[in-house]
Amino acid sequence: MKSKQIKQLALASLRDNWGKGVLLSFLYFLITFIPEFIIEILLIPYPEWEYAAGYNLISIAISIILIPFGVSLSLSYITLIRESKLPVEELFTGFKYLSFLRALGLTILQSIYIFLWFLLLIIPGIIKSLSYSQAMYILRDRPELSVNKAITESRKMMKGHKWRYFCLNLSFIGWAFLCILTLGIGFLWLGPYFLTAHAHFYEDLRDREGAVAVKEAII
Repeated sequence: MKSKQIKQLALASLRDNWGKGVLLSFLYFLITFIPEFIIEILLIPYPEWEYAAGYNLISIAISIILIPFGVSLSLSYITLIRESKLPVEELFTGFKYLSFLRALGLTILQSIYIFLWFLLLIIPGIIKSLSYSQAMYILRDRPELSVNKAITESRKMMKGHKWRYFCLNLSFIGWAFLCILTLGIGFLWLGPYFLTAHAHFYEDLRDREGAVAVKEAII
């Protein structure tokens, strides 16, 4: 499917779920914002600590701990397109599909691989980030796989589809600029739209793989 078709499917999936989508985006914003906000409040009497190594380490640790929640947020939209409902609670309970540690390990390993490719050149780094993009969905559907194997499977799945995925992401840039003009409030709506489109893209890839497997079995 082309980007336009995928986005139309995303809008159809969200037709009766926009409210939950916005709520999910807002909850995720709170989860990522509140820890840093609390730290900033605690540091008001001690402004010099903001430049201390300990402060930076705490900030990095919080960012790492919050990574799996971003994965869980994305995976909740797979549930939306498959079951026609968006369970807001999956932001916290979605780890039953992909455990907290596996989600963290996947993201860290992907980041290491992509960083190493970026050390070579920017273009290879971008290409590999596109290649590894489906790994979290694959792990959700195939929990028996290791994190590294899921990344490999994503690379295979994305063969011949990286440009299509790149164009899908690119098609949201205009909406992102509009959201900036709303002081970021518009991202509460753009987030669900963007993530639902990504979920449909994965389903399209999965259907294509299934069709190919059936064809090969017949031959």
